[in-house]
Amino acid sequence: MYSICVWERDSLSSVVFLFSYQMSEHSLHSLHDATGPPQALAVDEEQLDVLGQRREKQCRSAWQKLKAKLQCSGPRVKSCFLSCVPVLSWLPHYQLKENAFGDLISGISVGIMHLPQGMANAMLANVPPVYGLYSSFYPILIYFIFGTTKHISVGTFSILAIMVGTVINDVEFADNKAEREVNDAEMNRVILATQLTILCGLIQILLCVLRCGGVCRWLSRPLVSGYTTAAAIHVTIHQLPLLMSISTRAHRGFLAVAWMFVDVLYGVTGASGGTLVVSSVSIVILAGGKILNSRLKGRLPVPVPWELLLVILAIVLSEHLDLPGQYGVQTVGKIPTGLSGPVLPTLSLSKELLLPSLALAVVGFGLNASLGTMYALKHGYRFHSNQELLALGVCNTVGGMFQCFAVSCSMSRSMVQESTGGKTQVSALVSALLILAVLLKFGPLFEKLPKAVLAVIVLVNLQGIFAQIRDVPKLWATDRLDLLVWSVSLLSALLLNLDVGLGAAVVFSLFTVVFRTQRPRFAVLGAIPGSDCYRDLRLYLKVKQIPGVTVFSCSNPLYFANTDVYFRSLREAVKTGLKENNAVSPPGHQGAVPQHCVILELSGVCFMDSTSINMLRSVVEDFEAVQILIFLATCPDALFSQLKDHGLVPDCLARCCFFPSVHHAVQHWQQIQKDTTEAPEETEKKEGCERRTAGKMESRRRIGYHVQRDIMDEIEVDSLAQKSNIKTSLSDKFKESMRGSGPRVKSCFLSFIPLLSWLPRYPFKENMFGDLVSGISVGIMHLPQGMAYALLASVPPVFGLYSSFYPILIYFIFGTSKHISVGTYAVMSVMIGSVTERLAPDSDFITPGNDSNSSIIDIMARDNERVKIAAAVTFLSGIFQLFLGLVQFGFVVTYLSEPLVRGYTTGAAIHVMVSQFKYLFGINPKRYSGPISLIYTVLEVCYLLPETNVGTLVVSIVTIVALVLAKELNSLLARKLPVPIPAELITIVIATVVSWRFDFNTLYEVEVVGLIPSGLQPPKLPAFSMLGSMIGDAFALAVVGYGIAISLGRTFALKYGYKELVALGLSNSIGGMFQCFAISCSMSRTMVQISTGGKSQIAGALSAVVMLVILLWIGTLFEELPKAVLAAIIIVNLHGMFKQFGDIPGLWRTNKMDMLVWLMTVTLTVLLNPDLGLAASIAFSMLTVIFRTQLPKYSLLGQVPGTDIYRPVEDYNQVIQIPGLVIFRSSATLYFANAEMYTDHLYEKSGVDITKLLAQKKKLEAKRLRKEKKEKKKAKKEAKKRAQETLEASELPNNKNTIEVAVVAEPELDPCTDTGLPKAVILDLSPVNFLDTVGVKTLRSIYRDYGDAGVKVLLAGCQSCVIENLEKGDFFNDKVTKAILFSTVHDAVLHCQEDTREVRHRTHTHTHMRAHAAVTVN
Repeated sequence: MYSICVWERDSLSSVVFLFSYQMSEHSLHSLHDATGPPQALAVDEEQLDVLGQRREKQCRSAWQKLKAKLQCSGPRVKSCFLSCVPVLSWLPHYQLKENAFGDLISGISVGIMHLPQGMANAMLANVPPVYGLYSSFYPILIYFIFGTTKHISVGTFSILAIMVGTVINDVEFADNKAEREVNDAEMNRVILATQLTILCGLIQILLCVLRCGGVCRWLSRPLVSGYTTAAAIHVTIHQLPLLMSISTRAHRGFLAVAWMFVDVLYGVTGASGGTLVVSSVSIVILAGGKILNSRLKGRLPVPVPWELLLVILAIVLSEHLDLPGQYGVQTVGKIPTGLSGPVLPTLSLSKELLLPSLALAVVGFGLNASLGTMYALKHGYRFHSNQELLALGVCNTVGGMFQCFAVSCSMSRSMVQESTGGKTQVSALVSALLILAVLLKFGPLFEKLPKAVLAVIVLVNLQGIFAQIRDVPKLWATDRLDLLVWSVSLLSALLLNLDVGLGAAVVFSLFTVVFRTQRPRFAVLGAIPGSDCYRDLRLYLKVKQIPGVTVFSCSNPLYFANTDVYFRSLREAVKTGLKENNAVSPPGHQGAVPQHCVILELSGVCFMDSTSINMLRSVVEDFEAVQILIFLATCPDALFSQLKDHGLVPDCLARCCFFPSVHHAVQHWQQIQKDTTEAPEETEKKEGCERRTAGKMESRRRIGYHVQRDIMDEIEVDSLAQKSNIKTSLSDKFKESMRGSGPRVKSCFLSFIPLLSWLPRYPFKENMFGDLVSGISVGIMHLPQGMAYALLASVPPVFGLYSSFYPILIYFIFGTSKHISVGTYAVMSVMIGSVTERLAPDSDFITPGNDSNSSIIDIMARDNERVKIAAAVTFLSGIFQLFLGLVQFGFVVTYLSEPLVRGYTTGAAIHVMVSQFKYLFGINPKRYSGPISLIYTVLEVCYLLPETNVGTLVVSIVTIVALVLAKELNSLLARKLPVPIPAELITIVIATVVSWRFDFNTLYEVEVVGLIPSGLQPPKLPAFSMLGSMIGDAFALAVVGYGIAISLGRTFALKYGYKELVALGLSNSIGGMFQCFAISCSMSRTMVQISTGGKSQIAGALSAVVMLVILLWIGTLFEELPKAVLAAIIIVNLHGMFKQFGDIPGLWRTNKMDMLVWLMTVTLTVLLNPDLGLAASIAFSMLTVIFRTQLPKYSLLGQVPGTDIYRPVEDYNQVIQIPGLVIFRSSATLYFANAEMYTDHLYEKSGVDITKLLAQKKKLEAKRLRKEKKEKKKAKKEAKKRAQETLEASELPNNKNTIEVAVVAEPELDPCTDTGLPKAVILDLSPVNFLDTVGVKTLRSIYRDYGDAGVKVLLAGCQSCVIENLEKGDFFNDKVTKAILFSTVHDAVLHCQEDTREVRHRTHTHTHMRAHAAVTVN
């Protein structure tokens, strides 16, 4: 074992680590044992479980969790009811004396603001101004009952109002009787606004029921800032017509706000002079008043209500000067008195309003959450997100029934409510009563108010939102990815309007999280000399590799998007290590034991999906085959559980291959080398971790090492290891990438045309025979599959033969994979078929028949048009693939995880099978398109089953039975047959002969292939006029085709994905000119090509020669082939895809998240069709990455007795918390989606509610200041009185009295002194792999808040990329330096303990220096 000793050296109290060898196993003591130096054990994870007494996980079933959740009791029901109606909890305890006056003043002030803002925002919502007053009354009363935030002001808000107004302009009323009777346009708009508001409220209530309060976390601060800035621009442009009294047209859709701005520019010349004067004067008054308020903020008890003063002044002048009559100034118009009665709308437009109402619900709650959280933190109470969802939902639902439009909170009103002394929502109740008085008595007074004044009020109140543009320089300096989120949010809201723009901004923001983790930082680590710390070799000059050891670190979770990059980099690092850093074997021991060890440092890997775990298994097996040991260090508990569920532990890696730190693993490797040198006869017993015995485990416990070093913060690490500050600029990188030379140009050219590299060195004797047999076998398979898949593409079968010839030749020249067989593929064909049938349906080619009442389909014209469409979409998909390949965008396919690809191909196989039913049964169902079209097709087929052609059905059944039997025979005789039996070819030949001999087409009406022209097609450019209508389909084809090829190519060592993308792009684009349809690779043909001895793409060229012979001379022989036979071939060949349903049980046992991806992919593909289904599946797959990081596990860490290892307290029985310290760790990274949860769990786990503590401190501080002020006044009076008495006494002739006053100084007490507070909080950031601007601000606020409470905050285990994020985010300054960053948690613990000893010494000295003071007054 080893021990960790701490002592004071000289007078500087320098703390030193000492790791020393101990022979006795019974000398284990606690770290705080005063009888001797604290000691520790060098252990792996298996021994650590025994030492710390790891608890077994209590796994509860889903049913048990549900029962516990639904368990009902009296107190629980009461608590639930009070949490749903918070007013019943806090109103009985309302402190009348303390809060009533402040709430009264605040309520009146905010109520005055509600009046002009409500009417102005109603104009934004395209409804009469009085409905803005209704929206400022009813929701306030409801929020008073259900709301939890004490300081926000709920009511109308300009951004929500403009969203409502945009929807009103865009949506048209359905033509039904109830609404035809409504002739008033204003009432139509009111009805539409109330329907939208009610739907918005219902969605918010539904989100509350589903406990989706955390959805607001997806609205990051850069997103909200950019989106609200765009919304402010929308509001401004919509107010310009009112400022100038001009009319504009209503625009909708893409760039609607830009077209409206163009209309404003065109209408400037017709602006009303009177309105312009009113607007200008109003802007000067209101803007000047706001500036005056800000400058006199400290002097004024209540801000001057300039909006109300401006409204009163405008009404008086409008009435006195007759502005509407004399100058044409538009006014508000009639305002009815009284309240609106409840009306339940019909919700007839719920389908059209669903998406806008969802956007309203999310935006409204997002604004409420951001503002409510800010005030909750400031004043020391909790923000209950789900209850706030319920409160807003009820406000909008009930308010909609009273003809209100959507509401949320307002920043300006909330600031006034707080600054004027508002303490509770009683102030909101006062505001509601004031608005009620206006509605009942004073409403008609506002009828002469100019609309331009309301527009000015809206615009001037947007100044705070436009000030957010100042965020741009800060984001450029701190986090440019967050700046990109800000910019995309702004542009998407401007270009796509506010509802769709919000969805696009949220999707892009979530995509940036995936992007941050998709390209992680990999590093080979080395040891800092004289320490047990390891750092990146590239960043530190003095860091050295351990001989024979490659320590490979990853800073991100491993999943489908970065798995290939990670393991490719790992193999390259190990290859380099074997060449440059291999261990030197002693003489006579070469080859006896492994000479290299790979240690994977996994502290930043919070999860791995099934794709990455399977690849890890492959790497472990490959390394063991070449005698390379592999250890895993700092593996998180959740990750270890995943490895165990997948069977990787203990099948490939034993528990003893896991170590708590890199240094423990290194020491174990060095001990293996040492033991081998001392006892060579034991080497065979030590090969393979899974074969170690308990005796060897005991011997490993005696491994000792000695390291002596100071406690190291990040400053000392940088100094000791000499961190390099050399960074390559973007221009230098660009110059290096563009640098040209002869060898480099030649290499680039040969890599573009791989044929020129490998063909001159082709080993003719070794490979020719295998390639010849393989080429003929695969060529024979191309014939039936090409014709069959042409039916899937809805084109004549001969075009399937063309697609099996031209692309193969092109791939032969440009392809890189030696074994895959490109050509027609079922999934690609069915996607082509959906395009051709959508753009060229049968209904477009119906011509009159011979009878007057009959009609026929012009099959020749239809097929010609569909061939043009198939060629055009193929050409365009090839262009997409070529472009993506040239810019090396091949990584886009990394978003296609293995469960997604397998689920997608299974769903596509269902589409393929359903599409062949019409050929199997000889029926002609209708063509459906769009979502759930597959369901309609199946119902149509079932409806037409009585019309089945018996002859076609018999042919189908016989063919399927024959093919299944032949397939089974092939599998049984696979080892005995040199070449598989070509069952499809034999079936086609027999079926063609029988069909021709018995004339199936004439006698039994069995549909046959028909005319097959001989020869080749000349090249022809596609119809470019069609390309605009198929861009989405072409891009989906490009991605799916490449994804299928790359997933198959990975199996056969495909190295350069982007080169494969270029090859496929050329195959499809050139093939499209020869009227081919899109191709990819086929698993069945590829397996045949490999099994028959194919070694290179010569086999593919020979299969193309076979197809050429068929096209020139043999093709016409298959004209009598029944299409049912081709459909049967397709159905039978789908059996491999349908076997993928067997993935479900395996994924359920190993990775339920991947199983969910598989199931959702199948469901979405079936319901939304292959193109939209693929996009939706990729989006859902990426969403699972967000979900895995959004809900991490939070733990308090304690020390394993006698070690420097820290583990979660709840997982181990013997783990001990360090007294006075809180060590906190999150299992995932820290960013906008979980930043709020991070702080909440820190407060919860530490038992310290810092917000309440700071609020109490502020109250005590304010009380102390008031007391001091009062005492100063009292002292002044007493001093004045004493001076008067002294003066009078001095006038007496014989007065010799002496007054002595003894004053004892009272000890100064900190108003926030709390013995229960921890001395320090240590944040273990080792799992954190990046910080966005929100994450940096969260850490900054934690440091500030705990610092204000007198608690020190230290950060431990930060990766280099996290330190870089902190530096860019301006986390460090003169007061906060890198001295708070420590290499390990134990460094931070010892630092805190040393500071505690110094503080105790200083406190003891200070106590003895206290004294009494005496003052004598004569």
